[in-house]
Amino acid sequence: EYSWVCMSLYVIISDTSVCGKAQIVAAPASSRLYEKSKGDKLMENNWKAWIPDHDLENKYFICKAVDDEDGLRLFLISNDYGKKICVQFPGMVYAYRNRLELAALSTLDEVVDKSGAVEASNWTFFVAENSAYAREVAKESQDIYPVSQLIHFAVVGGQALFEVITDTLPVITEGWEILI
Repeated sequence: EYSWVCMSLYVIISDTSVCGKAQIVAAPASSRLYEKSKGDKLMENNWKAWIPDHDLENKYFICKAVDDEDGLRLFLISNDYGKKICVQFPGMVYAYRNRLELAALSTLDEVVDKSGAVEASNWTFFVAENSAYAREVAKESQDIYPVSQLIHFAVVGGQALFEVITDTLPVITEGWEILI
């Protein structure tokens, strides 16, 4: 039998970046157990709500994804179209994938909210702990990129699930820069 404890992770990226806090609030209902050191068990794909220290709306739509020499950037707009933000990935981006919401229903359905406060239907930003996707990237790189340095970040937009494997949490800025 396993019980859930609310844990927090504080991340400071740099003086100019957004600080964030991730809380364990959900875990997939069909999770498998994996061994950690010292015999502890860790479930696969533990979803954590990523709550940056920023004034954000709960839900956003993904309007555009740009991957160029400036890095990966996601341009989001709030459900009421009143707030635009840019999610920038300043670190190395090892992989990403984008799926329409209807093509990711099984993944989204697996997020079972233990606290009743945050779930995929009412929050946008998540980090997956013990991620199968991050392990796949590590395996494909023949562990050149060890899973211990990989972060599985997910944006659950109104119409899509955009997942990023990176080594640094993103930075959120208000507004959109002009795209050329």
